[in-house]
Amino acid sequence: MIFAEPVGSCVDLVATILQPLKERFRDRFRLAPLTVLVDPDLAARVYGGRTDPDVSFLFRQQLAEADLVCVTKIDLYPDSTLPVPVDFAVSSVTGQGVADWLAEVTNSGRVVGAHLLDVDYEQYAEAEASMGWLNLHADVELDQAASPSLVVGPLLDDTGRRLAQAGVSIAHLKIFDEADSGYVKASVSTNGDEPQPEGDLTASAERQHRVVVNLRATGDPELLMAAVRSALGGLAGTVRERHARSFRPPPPVPEVFSPRKTPCPSPEHDR
Repeated sequence: MIFAEPVGSCVDLVATILQPLKERFRDRFRLAPLTVLVDPDLAARVYGGRTDPDVSFLFRQQLAEADLVCVTKIDLYPDSTLPVPVDFAVSSVTGQGVADWLAEVTNSGRVVGAHLLDVDYEQYAEAEASMGWLNLHADVELDQAASPSLVVGPLLDDTGRRLAQAGVSIAHLKIFDEADSGYVKASVSTNGDEPQPEGDLTASAERQHRVVVNLRATGDPELLMAAVRSALGGLAGTVRERHARSFRPPPPVPEVFSPRKTPCPSPEHDR
């Protein structure tokens, strides 16, 4: 079973991962079917024509190569529907549907990696390049003590507001705050989304905090960094960055499986 973080911008996994593994290690491993997890709200926006074209392209490509389509967040969207066949509906909060999905993953008799894509890698590269990525870690000393939830909530709102004003479309924004009394993290997957906080919401107020911001959005990396730093600058206290980086991913250069050509090196080459 291969678990990959659902960053929302990786496609052609069948040709670049599953098929090469099946070809080279078929006598040692049995692969589980490729599950693509689908956020109902994002799906509604994609099929309703309310997302960036590059985001829509990546989303549809991911669904096209899935062995299993699994809708998530059914505790929040119990009546969600998709214009594509859905195999399972689950909630990571309540656990609903998870056992049935895992039973299929571990005991499935279906063909794995059956949906090879014919990917336009030029378009794929352009779609990935439209997404800016940002990771920032900082130590924050507040003028007055505050709980992690009272740091994360306003900081998430202010960052989202600044990005919206700059015309940036959020694909994923997560803020994590940790103090000695506990931690809180919250994330949104689109502009104006209602965040779902996790952690100790009753953690007591502290002056010393450790903040992590992770952002993926359609926009220039420098613009993303400026918005995040401006939001951090709005905190009443001192911010000391420990790590800060924003970038665009380089164009993908995959080693693609082909029935006519095995991309893996030969055993002689390994030796």
